Amino acid sequence: GRLDGSTEALVAALANDSSPGVRGAAAESLAWFVDSVGDSSEVEALVAALANDSSPSVRARAAAALGRFGGRKAVEALVAALANDRSPGVRARAAAALGLHSGRSAVEPLAAALANDRSPGVRARAAAALGLHGGSKAVAALIAALSDDSGRVRKAAAEALSWLGDSSAVESLAAALASDWDADVREAAAKALGWLGDSSEVESLAAALANDRSPGVRARAAAALGRLGGSQAVAALIAALSDDSSRVRKAAAEALEELARRGDGQVV
Repeated sequence: GRLDGSTEALVAALANDSSPGVRGAAAESLAWFVDSVGDSSEVEALVAALANDSSPSVRARAAAALGRFGGRKAVEALVAALANDRSPGVRARAAAALGLHSGRSAVEPLAAALANDRSPGVRARAAAALGLHGGSKAVAALIAALSDDSGRVRKAAAEALSWLGDSSAVESLAAALASDWDADVREAAAKALGWLGDSSEVESLAAALANDRSPGVRARAAAALGRLGGSQAVAALIAALSDDSSRVRKAAAEALEELARRGDGQVV
């Protein structure tokens, strides 16, 4: 509940205190006093701080606070910060906060940031946020981001696609698994293919399990095959029990156990 006088004092501190540390703490504290969706004085104060405070740290903390609740003014302020703030840290916080808001009004701004922001950190946060929203526009933006120059962004896009469960991403994820130079991206793609559950990609995962140079990727491919099942998956997993890496051998054994528990008739 509210503490008498606290919100007014925090609003005043956010607006007027000379210390960025105090203003930032006031912004974070105000988020806990907002008890409804709407245009309260607390929201107005946070929106003003996000737009106008001279300190990137305060603006970032205001963005995070605005992510705790809905309302038109909060979303509009976060969209504006994502598009226009000069600090990558603030833009990244705005993207993360927009991921917490339901509704489609944030999808286009996030997709634009994913495609165009100059900071890989912001693009990666936008990808993660789109993974919380879903929808055809989000999926299309994330598939395009699998070709981003930054491995961090490509990994975030693959992870986000695994949350959405849209089969239209399968072909692009398989291509990333086969050819991306970054092992972290290939690992995320393997995991996503397992979660998407498309049995047409067993061959791609079996190839990664047999041939990828990264033990982490091979282990992820084994786990994914354990989700998909079938005779080709079982054969690949049995072969992987002889892998040079104990991590991969363990993952293969666990995947075979999972298939047996599910009653896959190919495991005998």
